[in-house]
Amino acid sequence: MKKLLIFICLSLLISTPSFSLTAGKYLIDRNSDDSVTINLLKVYIKGVGRANFWTNAISEVVQNKALFCPPGNWNPKVDDYLSYLDAEIVHRKNKGKYVKTDEIEFYMTTYLIRTYPCK
Repeated sequence: MKKLLIFICLSLLISTPSFSLTAGKYLIDRNSDDSVTINLLKVYIKGVGRANFWTNAISEVVQNKALFCPPGNWNPKVDDYLSYLDAEIVHRKNKGKYVKTDEIEFYMTTYLIRTYPCK
């Protein structure tokens, strides 16, 4: 019985796919009429935004170099993060560099670095 339980747990760990949201899927979900889809999207995007915030803060402390330098009163909300992604997608489309299979984590980070450069 113990071996069976261990096998089942290992199978679940191995077969669980990682999740990342592509720009194309983001645009589809962003325009969804389904409130559950919108809420899940917002939770995911908030996590991406917070991850960028903490990565930047740790980089500044550990390496003395921030990835981006927002204003001192910067306190984005989930709607801000959504607008960052929207703006980066428009920017990339205008430059001919939009790829719908790119991950939104990449788009958010490039937006923050481009918009809040360190001097």
